[in-house]
Amino acid sequence: MDRINKTIVVKLGGSTLGGQSGTASPDTTLDDLIKLTREGNQVVVVHGGGNATSDLLRKMGQQSRFLNGLRVTDESALQAATMMIRGQINTGLVESFNRANRSVEGTPVLALGLSGVDGNILEAKRETRFGDIGYVGEVVKVNIDLLVLALSSGFMPIIAPLGFSVEDGARTFNLNADTAAAAIAAALEADATVFLTDVPGVLDEQKRTIRRLGKKSSRHLIESGVITGGMIPKVEAALKALEGSRRVMVIDGRKPHALYNAVEHYLPDGTTFVRRKLMRVNLKGVEFAPTSIRNYTIATAPIDAELLGEAMQSAYYGTIDYEWDTTADAIKLIKRELAPDWGNYMSELSVAAIDGDKLVGLCQVVCEKDDSSEPCLTNVFSLPDYRGQGVGRAVVEESLRRIKAAGYSSAILRITLGNDIAEALYRSLGFEVVELYEV
Repeated sequence: MDRINKTIVVKLGGSTLGGQSGTASPDTTLDDLIKLTREGNQVVVVHGGGNATSDLLRKMGQQSRFLNGLRVTDESALQAATMMIRGQINTGLVESFNRANRSVEGTPVLALGLSGVDGNILEAKRETRFGDIGYVGEVVKVNIDLLVLALSSGFMPIIAPLGFSVEDGARTFNLNADTAAAAIAAALEADATVFLTDVPGVLDEQKRTIRRLGKKSSRHLIESGVITGGMIPKVEAALKALEGSRRVMVIDGRKPHALYNAVEHYLPDGTTFVRRKLMRVNLKGVEFAPTSIRNYTIATAPIDAELLGEAMQSAYYGTIDYEWDTTADAIKLIKRELAPDWGNYMSELSVAAIDGDKLVGLCQVVCEKDDSSEPCLTNVFSLPDYRGQGVGRAVVEESLRRIKAAGYSSAILRITLGNDIAEALYRSLGFEVVELYEV
């Protein structure tokens, strides 16, 4: 099978490069970047440097000022940020990557140091949403021509978060590095976007890592006060990146080979943000052939939460989407995913695949709260040992047969983008798509 090369955007946090904080483990980020580029992936790196800028200002006899949690960038602070971010940090990262690359056999991919001002990559206007914070910019446009040229020429751009001002008489703008990385990822339509941090992703009420989030569930957790403080702008940046990127991850960059494992092995040590696609399909005139059953039977889906949680934990543990330690974790995540986005669970239309006393597959059907006239298929799964036996297709087709028999003329199929198994399954059914949209 030919390898599919990816476009990857990586945002480096200040504490995730140069050593694993609090551990004896060496930093592996440079090694991961070298491996990703040498395997043919096109990688763009965006870095920050806020702490280093504060240190430089102190050496200059000035104190950093903050308003509403954001750095106030006056003339002196802008000069310090430009010197530190574009000069010392950017140059140092380029030099470190290129020097490390020399010790690896084969033709190296060389790093190319840039800022958002070069080639007007990042056009920005003054940020005014949080009060007068000086020369801080909000990205309004991303020009990817220079990045595409660099990538196609075999370079890995490393970008300092400075923006070209679109305002008359204004200076260069200092940009939030997360925001800059998100804008670039969305514009490049990156296959994967990775924010390397010094925390284990987004945490729930019990301070446990939430393994998967979508747009609506993220907004819900912010509004309910679960996501707070400095994690809010990082989640906002992840959602911005998700506008173009297929998969966005906020991961613990202190873990050895965290970057490579997240991108290539789909094992992110943190939180994965995903886009969901809804397809409204027409059931009129559709005939469903009798299901061919092997080693399992089709039955009305069980409502028992314990059984459902155990089955879904077995189906998804350790994958890109989920990582649950207990059945209770699975049940809690299921409930959170169904609310506030979705309404009632429709057990009479939902279908289970049963092998003895074991639930081996499920097509769960719910009704949307805002429009209960059309059922929605969600949480379609089969246990790994049964995936070659057509469990997924069987439970989907039987649920759709029941939906049609109940008098519904259409149904909604919910897919997480990047879930290639589900996408291939739904494509193979050959339905007429009435409407396609994302949530």
